[in-house]
Amino acid sequence: MNKLAFVFGLFVVSTIWAQQPSTIRQERQPLTRVDPERAAKAQELLTQARVALGQSAKLDDIKTLSVNGKVRRIAFLASRSTGGHASVSMIGADIDPTIFGAENLKEDFVSGKVEYDFLLPDKFRWQDEIDRHQRIGFFEGNQFWQKSPNSAPVPPPHFAAMIHQRLQAEYAYITLGLLLTPPPGFSVEYSYAAERPFQQTVAEVVTVTGPGAFKAELYLDQKTHLPLLMRLMVGGVMRPVGVMTPAGTSREEARRQLEIVQQQAAAKPPGQQEREKLILFEDYRVVDGILFPHKITTQINGKLIEELSFTKFKVNQPIKAEKFTEKQ
Repeated sequence: MNKLAFVFGLFVVSTIWAQQPSTIRQERQPLTRVDPERAAKAQELLTQARVALGQSAKLDDIKTLSVNGKVRRIAFLASRSTGGHASVSMIGADIDPTIFGAENLKEDFVSGKVEYDFLLPDKFRWQDEIDRHQRIGFFEGNQFWQKSPNSAPVPPPHFAAMIHQRLQAEYAYITLGLLLTPPPGFSVEYSYAAERPFQQTVAEVVTVTGPGAFKAELYLDQKTHLPLLMRLMVGGVMRPVGVMTPAGTSREEARRQLEIVQQQAAAKPPGQQEREKLILFEDYRVVDGILFPHKITTQINGKLIEELSFTKFKVNQPIKAEKFTEKQ
């Protein structure tokens, strides 16, 4: 995978936010009026879940949490030629590599490591690294910061709010899965949906609605009350726009290549068929009196696209303040 590792090291745009607006499902504001009975039922179920997760402790007693682990993520490597430059790859889950007009397309998994830090109630930091490509960012209340590779073209200023919201939505499944709380600054509402069978058990389903188009279903085991999964429907295949250019390419040239790919993506009609995305929480183990899922897998229409395996949890241990300080 040397070739794939090379192009991934130059990946310049995060696949979670770099999409053509035409492929995003219609923006929808958060609910402002939830049925009181369903809202109360949802809160009752969430309280039961929080008690179940706190085996001999309480989630409310957690002030800091650090999580380390490994990640396997699907990747596509395509070959084409644009202006004499060879070519593109996409690292991520819900993507459509065909927009590059590639004749040779390979699909594989890349591996790396992840780290999450919570400084409750209002700070969350993430860091991931795959083949020497590192991404770091944090939310602090309504503030957001993310470090990108030096080779990355700077996104237009008006993209900032969109990037912020999409990253919050992306990490919501981590924060909700571990602590039953959304990321800082990401206000959500809960409403009871239904009782549904899942595998060999029955789940109580709570709808989680947030800013923009965020809407997911949280499945809670009816017997153990533990979170089982989050389920959401995604529209036509996302088309993130990222271009791989040789090392040393100027930002101006990288942006020009990015614009070409954006135009190609916009020229293709967005997919209409909705697909089922499942984020499953598995392998619960007690750490310092709290049950944590040590494995989180993501599937789209039953196909594995990402696997997180956590190896270390540290509860209420000091976290250096500079971890949550913006670094240039």
